Amino acid sequence: MRHLAQCRQRFREECGAIQLNRPELKLHVENGEITAEWDDQNTPSHELVSEFMVLANHLAARYALRNDVPILYRCQELPARDAHSVRLYDPVDFDQQVRKMKRTRLSTYPEGHGGLGLDLYTQISSPLRRYADMVIQRQLCAHLAGDPLPYTQTELFGVLDNVDRTASGNRALEREARAFWTMELLRRQDPAKTYPATVVRVEGRLVLVELSEYLARGVLMVRDAPSLGERLTVRIQEVKPKLNRLVLEPA
Repeated sequence: MRHLAQCRQRFREECGAIQLNRPELKLHVENGEITAEWDDQNTPSHELVSEFMVLANHLAARYALRNDVPILYRCQELPARDAHSVRLYDPVDFDQQVRKMKRTRLSTYPEGHGGLGLDLYTQISSPLRRYADMVIQRQLCAHLAGDPLPYTQTELFGVLDNVDRTASGNRALEREARAFWTMELLRRQDPAKTYPATVVRVEGRLVLVELSEYLARGVLMVRDAPSLGERLTVRIQEVKPKLNRLVLEPA
């Protein structure tokens, strides 16, 4: 199965898929204590499960289109500029490639998914986590059973609008929660502690750096702007979790 997953991944990459790998820091809060641990997404088991989920979603989209079953498609336009995959995480390269990518969107019209290198794509693999997945599973199950479809094309438009707004709000809350607890974890550190960091963006006088240990980004207060990609050691000057504000200074 891993060999087949690797073959599928190579096939998608040949069709233009962009793979952006970034380590993930899992935060746990219990009884006021915050703990953090790395979750490596780039393991054989993660890759195998991810690739077959992508395949299942792709085949569901193709089946629905061939059999005139109205569903919601997940679409993404190709990046405006040439983008490339980032397999081994580099903060600068990752930041630059992510900024090139277009946002994904839902549509009742079948369109391609540029980031995945697929001509059709939907999502049915997480009905417990995403309402749209459950809607599409209802459509396909009814079709396979020979029953009337529960949703018309017009009704799917209503689902699409509701799902888009809800999903956008959920993603924003998730980002805010992760940022808050990361900042709170940093606030509780020894004020004299130093951190290795990388300069990920330089825009005029704004210098943005990423802490290697926590993947948190903050503004570096420095007289002379360092070079993009420069690695340095910093100290926290100010951190305000509720404002998602992190100010750093050279150590």
